[in-house]
Formats: sequence, structure tokens, C-alpha cells
Amino acid sequence: MAFKRGETCLGRTIYRPDTNRQNWARGAVSQLSARIKWALEDLPHDERLLDTTIEQLRRNLTNPVHYGDNKPGSFFESGVPVVPDPRFTFFDLMGFGISGEEGYKGFLRDCDLPESVPYIIVVAATSLLLIDDAIDAMDRDDPWYATWVLYQAHDLFEEMMLRQVRESVRPELRRQFASAGGKARHRDKHSHRDDILTEWATGKFNGNKSRCARWARTQFPIIESLETVKKWIREYETTIQQAK
Repeated sequence: MAFKRGETCLGRTIYRPDTNRQNWARGAVSQLSARIKWALEDLPHDERLLDTTIEQLRRNLTNPVHYGDNKPGSFFESGVPVVPDPRFTFFDLMGFGISGEEGYKGFLRDCDLPESVPYIIVVAATSLLLIDDAIDAMDRDDPWYATWVLYQAHDLFEEMMLRQVRESVRPELRRQFASAGGKARHRDKHSHRDDILTEWATGKFNGNKSRCARWARTQFPIIESLETVKKWIREYETTIQQAK
């Protein structure tokens, strides 16, 4: 693994060495870090490739090529920034990067990573870097920013778990599809609409249609347009409002 027990992927000590109230929060960070490590142990992966991915993502955090015209943070309707020091996080780096015109392969190229890097490795590396960012924020007595990036890290961990479940059932699904005469191969991109709207309805995207669209693009590569997903969401919300 790219880091030692009790440390982040960049070598920061997770726990305060003395008895300290911060260790309540740091204990949660340690647990999340351990769960990501355990999840990786259940997946075939090259630890050296994970190390390389972590390093290249770290170098690319401030590279504007990944963000286009997007600005960090969010704004109230009046145009006032929600926080006084908005910044792009590693979650934003991955999200904006893979939703570019050239998708995941373009993101890997721009990060100077080989095309062979599995998506799950990028997800794990991003989550681990967010954990490191959270510890850095705690060391600077900034629990608010730490809370934000930890939420993002946990969101990515949940994505790892979801992918593991899907991988475990995929062989059985293949057999079912084959017995049905291969009909599943002819499903178009609209067949994923219900799956995406179900995820949207859980509230996990906090009302952010672009984030949901980027997630859908990674889950269902057949979907070519992010605007298509956002259109489905708008239609869904209109239907819900009319039903009230």
C-alpha cells in the first residue's frame, strides 16, 4: 500500500499523539481510510500504479486544463460565494476531468497517466487524497473544510462499494443476457434512465444535476451527452411537481 498504518497516503499522521478531542473526528477519518484499504484488498490492483495515480492527481489539482470555464465553490442566487475561500478539491478534479469532451481517457492523458489505469484506482486514489486533505485541514484548525472533503471521500468510497457489488453479479447477468439471445446488447442509452433517476431521487447529489450527470457518465459509458441526463432530471422533477 502507498502509506503506513495510521498515516494518510501522503504521510500525514491521522491521530494527534496526545489525548485530544480532535481524535473523535480523526478516528472517523482513520476508519474510512482503513475501509478503503480493505476494499482495495478485495480488488486486483497494482500498488505501484496506485502510488503513481496518487502522485499524478496531486500534481494536477491546480492544473486549469481540467476545469475549463468552471469556477470553484458555489454561489447563492444573489451571486455571493457560499464560502469565503472557494477552491477546487480532488473530487472536483476527478469530476470535471472525466466529464470533459474526451472523457476518462482524456483525463488520464492530461494527468500523464497510462490509459490502462482502471477507473476504480482513480476513485480510490481521489478518496485517499481527500482524506489527506481533511487531516491537513484539521492540523490547520479548519474543521469546516475538513468536513466537506471527508463527505466527498465517503461519497467516493460508496461508489467503490457499489462497483464491487456490480462486479460480483455481472457474471450471472452475462449468463442471463446470453440465454435471452443477446437482446441486452441492443439496449440504447435511454434504458439507463430509470436507474439514473432512482439514484437522483435518493438525494445523494444534493440537487446538483451536473454532478449526477458526471456520475451517470462513469456508470453508463454508452451515454454520450451530459445534457441528456440533465434533461431527464428536469423532466422527472416537472412530473413530480405536477403530481403534488
